[in-house]
Parts: sequence; structure tokens; C-alpha cells
Amino acid sequence: MLINNLNFAGPYYYDRNFDQDFACVYAIVVGNKLIYVGITDSINTRMSGHHKVDCWKRYSSDTKILYFYRESNQATRESIEAGIIKAYNPPCNG
Repeated sequence: MLINNLNFAGPYYYDRNFDQDFACVYAIVVGNKLIYVGITDSINTRMSGHHKVDCWKRYSSDTKILYFYRESNQATRESIEAGIIKAYNPPCNG
């Protein structure tokens, strides 16, 4: 899925554990609507009990809504996240 001209992998179940952990920018997408974007050093740790799950569930009962863009550099992840929030204003980021 293209988000801000970046190719995000997915969809995946947001509560799954990946075989290899990684840093990334992640997006929660329901249908064609981006509802949340975040960054993490560890996708497996971050998705475990995420504090915004209740907001995501208001938009969909399906859990296959996770997309991610692998990026190891923290500053780059922060820049990507800020750009996506500015462009899309995801409702669960508020």
C-alpha cells in the first residue's frame, strides 16, 4: 500500500508476532482510510497491548489492518510519521 509515496507492507494482523523484530513506521488502515500512524523500534513489543486498540476497533472489528514501512533510523521514522499525520490527519492520532 502506498502512503505518502512509500510502499508499506501489509495487511497483517495487528496482534501478530513477526519472526524477526524490526523498527518501522506502522499504519492502521481500515478499507482505504488511514486511522492511525506510529513509529517503533520493536514492532512486536509495540503492537502487544497497544494503547489505541479501542480506537481502531471503533472503525473495524477486523484485526488485519496493520501495514508497515521498515526504517531503522529514528529521525527518519519521526519525519515520515510527522509527514503522514500532516497529510492524512488520522482520527486515532488525536
